[in-house]
Amino acid sequence: MKMNPNLLIKILAWLCNLGLWLICLLPLKIHVPAPITRSDLFYHGLSYMIVGLLYSMAYPRRIYLISVLLIIQGIAIEFIQPFTGRFFEYYDMIANSIGVLISVLIAHFILRDAVKKILK
Repeated sequence: MKMNPNLLIKILAWLCNLGLWLICLLPLKIHVPAPITRSDLFYHGLSYMIVGLLYSMAYPRRIYLISVLLIIQGIAIEFIQPFTGRFFEYYDMIANSIGVLISVLIAHFILRDAVKKILK
């Protein structure tokens, strides 16, 4: 059975986003102090960039709507985290938003033509 590549990308995007919600909202067993380098910000940006790219490939005509929704999601998760035993961080919201904006730039300038070819 041959699977539609567009459907596969959509499923992957939604599963990655679900995983992002779970990872961000599961309670921490111990308090992990943030290192001075704030290297976790790189992982925040990277995760949102990956999810943003997947959604951009799955829904190429809705790149800008998706980016706004992902930025809102990143902000919402930070406000929800204190209720799950996690910690609110302004820098995480900024890193998430930067990751989304990078995904928009990549999708708009690099992936647009490639996605059209794949999904034909």
